[in-house]
Amino acid sequence: INNLSEHNCIINRYLAEMRELRVSKEPTPLPQQHQEIGEYEAFEISKTLNYENRDVTTPLGVAQVNFPTDKIVIGTIFRAGLPFHEGFLNIFDHPANAFVSAYREYTNKEHTEVGVHIEYLATPDLTGKTLIIADPMLATGISMEMGMKALLTKGTPKHIHVACVLASPEGIEHVKKTFPEDKTTIWCASIDEGLNEHKYIIPGFGDAGDLATEASSKAENGCTESHFRFTLHSSHFSANLLTINTLKFREESDFTRHHSSPLFTLSQ
Repeated sequence: INNLSEHNCIINRYLAEMRELRVSKEPTPLPQQHQEIGEYEAFEISKTLNYENRDVTTPLGVAQVNFPTDKIVIGTIFRAGLPFHEGFLNIFDHPANAFVSAYREYTNKEHTEVGVHIEYLATPDLTGKTLIIADPMLATGISMEMGMKALLTKGTPKHIHVACVLASPEGIEHVKKTFPEDKTTIWCASIDEGLNEHKYIIPGFGDAGDLATEASSKAENGCTESHFRFTLHSSHFSANLLTINTLKFREESDFTRHHSSPLFTLSQ
């Protein structure tokens, strides 16, 4: 378990800015901050990879470099994980990509118990590869577990890196119980105090999905739908622009296959 904010590093500034802006309710570049933390964590993960020595010819001679040999797959969970995912792509510029559509909903009227539903999965074969699952909030750990189980239907990776911005002790314990212990590493910018009665991380910084996608509420602008637009580089994906209507995701998104019922469901 790597809690990066335990050390004096720039990631502490990113965290402070995110937390303060949630209180002041000012316009925020939170997607950019998620990308920056993703880049930082990707750099740290790169230190754990396998390398081999190679000769590289320069205009003036031959240089020896240690070159990473791991085949990397970066997986993310829609929708909150997209900006975080892009941060990893900025560092690992030749990975394969995997996507899981997951949503959580309360299963009791008091909103103290949650269930997670997996509806869509797109991933290459994971056999023998290094899998990074990037999801900004590790709260209960259920979404991470369900995302992992969905991805593992497409092969067994040689190592799994669980990457998040904020984690709760409860979420970390859930991952430790449900992920293979001998080949799982957890990376987080901060381990917060715990969960409140509604299963949100405290002190946290609010709803990562809404904030990371800069969704606008009906009360603020009179809209009846929540939209976000996220730019993806053509070097990373076949499409230059991904536009998802977050309220009609399952019915209208051109990016997904459609399912009439969840692929996976888990409640806690």
